[in-house]
Amino acid sequence: MALQIPITGIPETYRVPGAYLQLLFGQGPSSAKVGVRDACLAMPISDSADWTAGTLYAIDNEQDAIDGAGDGYPLHRGARRFLRANQDSKLWGLPVAETTGGTEVQGTFAVTFTTNPTASGGATVTICGEDSTYSYTSSDTVTTVAAGLKAIINAKTHLPVTADNSSGVLTLTAKLAGVTQNNAINVRSSVTVGTGISVSADGEIGDTVAGSDGATAESANLTTALANVTTTQLYYMVLSATDTTNIGILVSHLTNKEAPKVGIRSVGIAASRDTVSNVTTIANTQNYARQQIVWQEDSDDDPASIAANMAAVRCRWENTDPAYPLAGYGDSDWLVPKAYDTADWPTGDEQNEAINDGVTPIASNESGSYIVMSVNTRSKNSAGTVDDFRATETHRVSVADAVADEIVSLWNGNHQTKKFEDDEYLADGTVNPNQRRLRGILKPSQWKAEVQDALFEHSSSGKGQVWLQNIAASIASVRAVKTGSRMETGFDITAIDHAHQMTARVAETSGG
Repeated sequence: MALQIPITGIPETYRVPGAYLQLLFGQGPSSAKVGVRDACLAMPISDSADWTAGTLYAIDNEQDAIDGAGDGYPLHRGARRFLRANQDSKLWGLPVAETTGGTEVQGTFAVTFTTNPTASGGATVTICGEDSTYSYTSSDTVTTVAAGLKAIINAKTHLPVTADNSSGVLTLTAKLAGVTQNNAINVRSSVTVGTGISVSADGEIGDTVAGSDGATAESANLTTALANVTTTQLYYMVLSATDTTNIGILVSHLTNKEAPKVGIRSVGIAASRDTVSNVTTIANTQNYARQQIVWQEDSDDDPASIAANMAAVRCRWENTDPAYPLAGYGDSDWLVPKAYDTADWPTGDEQNEAINDGVTPIASNESGSYIVMSVNTRSKNSAGTVDDFRATETHRVSVADAVADEIVSLWNGNHQTKKFEDDEYLADGTVNPNQRRLRGILKPSQWKAEVQDALFEHSSSGKGQVWLQNIAASIASVRAVKTGSRMETGFDITAIDHAHQMTARVAETSGG
């Protein structure tokens, strides 16, 4: 008998017992408890750290990440931010080996001080938004100023760089070798005006000497690490890398895991400090509903920290409400600082451009920064040629995953070992409503009713959290068909909308 509700990868000849589910996003014309959602940081570590690359580790506190990943390395930086934003959710680390091969290069940026100070003041170097200040007097020289800053910066071992001094040139070097640290770490510097001394312009790690990968690239090591968790349930997979290659590797991993035979649904989170044009290109290349890219141009924060903060916020709220609205979100657990230069604060048009192209923009104001709207990179049709926003908001994927979890749990908990027979039908082809029900015998109409009840509970008319709208259409769409020993199920859902906008047109019409 031909399958009536087919799903990818499960042919008629596939006999292994189990519940197999496929989620399709953005379908149609163009006009019980949520499963536990853990977060996993798939980020590079020091080659001298305690942890083994590709092995999954629980992170209970920051010291775990320091010992296991190396102080200041991306996995530590990500864990540091996640734990400061969210101490209640479960956090895992998946170490990615540092690039190797003898030819790898660590990116650098040189801060150059010129002219000895003639009066007292302060020299400040800001790395990833954190100030390091050396107080000088007229007896100091550019060499002693840079040496003082070197000591202060190197004492802050959580920073992603080390510092060195040569005659007033303070060289900052990324702890992690390779290309992914280029332009990922922002550096600003200043001196007290009118004190004689001057300092070079601001920049980013990689501006002076660009980092480069060795014979074994970091991206290859990411592929190796992810291969070890292909059957492990980890919902939020977080990267420190921001390039198309590494994000594409994570997308392939997520795609393979969500296939019905595996049935492990996850989402990816990365971050970028690049221009909106460049990050849009990366997002459109992926065009994938399970991959999110958070964007703050010229951010003082590093991508590992931004992405981890997004994961911490989503993990906190979506674990209890998968439809939680994050638009305009800037609560106390959102720790990303505002962009330093107001010229980097995205305008309304730039925010709109980012959202419509599948990029999650971070806006700034005098109070700090905030998430404008949480979206994924699926902003086009499957061919990538036509704008299609239906599945772009991240809560639509989150809700669909929550519904999927409930349906699979309902099946596994109540029916997987039952005997199974088809319904009795009346002469007009409808199911006999008076057919006999026997304990331990499952029929399609019974399962259909249970699925309908589960959906109804998450509508505004139900008793559970409201995840769904247009519930009458969803209930009407439910199909349950017996094909051999397989219960084929199909239905449509519409995730609840968020109240993003209000418009009002006011016309004053006093008589003349």
